[in-house]
Amino acid sequence: LHHIFPSSFPFNNKYTLSGSYRVDASNLISSDAAIRYSPFWSVGASWNLSKEAFMQDSDWINRLVLRATYGFNGNVDKSTSIDPLIKAYYFNDKWGTYRGTISNYGNPYLCWEKTGALNIGIDFSVLGNKLSGSIDYYNKQGRDLISKIAVADVFGTSSSQDMNAVEMFNKGIELTLSSNLSKGD
Repeated sequence: LHHIFPSSFPFNNKYTLSGSYRVDASNLISSDAAIRYSPFWSVGASWNLSKEAFMQDSDWINRLVLRATYGFNGNVDKSTSIDPLIKAYYFNDKWGTYRGTISNYGNPYLCWEKTGALNIGIDFSVLGNKLSGSIDYYNKQGRDLISKIAVADVFGTSSSQDMNAVEMFNKGIELTLSSNLSKGD
């Protein structure tokens, strides 16, 4: 279940503000409605500098756009469960019996995996649109990520359990270049 409200507002062919808001729900993570529903959103802005008066005299820059976005999205790990799960299988012995094992002990405290992402970038095209590309700086922070955590033997098992117990940080720079050169140039 989700409700999406995307919007984009261009102004004067130079500036754009954008945003989206959505509410997702899943019964795979909790029986508690307060945890089951989660809002996710993003905001962004761009500035087309190549449309500005001070850039009109540039004969080698064809397009130059600055942009930035920030927002949150989520994920539900479909291999987890809030309830214990039993795996049944046929055991090929002389009696042809079925057996079962506990495949997941269940975790009633599961919640959404969430990722916040910041992206700042520049899009460009130069030299009569013969060379174009983008440079992006990104910073992603994941929290409440699912991981298998060892369960102490005192709880009656020497197994592991899926829990929202991990954070991950990822940042870097991406560069994309493309050319539109004719033969002989």
